[in-house]
Amino acid sequence: MTLAEVEGRAGLTDGNLSRIERGKQWVSEEVLRNIAQALLVRVAEFFEDFDTIPAHVNHMHPVMQELKDVLRQTGDEVRLLTVYRLASADDRTIIDSAVDDVVERLDIVGILNKRK
Repeated sequence: MTLAEVEGRAGLTDGNLSRIERGKQWVSEEVLRNIAQALLVRVAEFFEDFDTIPAHVNHMHPVMQELKDVLRQTGDEVRLLTVYRLASADDRTIIDSAVDDVVERLDIVGILNKRK
């Protein structure tokens, strides 16, 4: 993906992403989320040391620890929702159909398991 494509998906103007990348422009939380969605990654992945804090170090505020845990758990869901959001109407129809099939199969498996 080019810088221009990421900027377009994130709603940025020409050159903003490059300036952000070089530390020449401040970025809001909303813009950071938009860039992450455009790249189909978690915001946490922008911070190299996010997942490298040793387990024995407990200096993180409890709210930040909770946020870190939530980000780890929801990364795949966010990627899936972002892909769905960016999909065309035809692709969404195909995705919806596939999800309906999976849910139906899970319902059948649940019914069969209850009979045992």
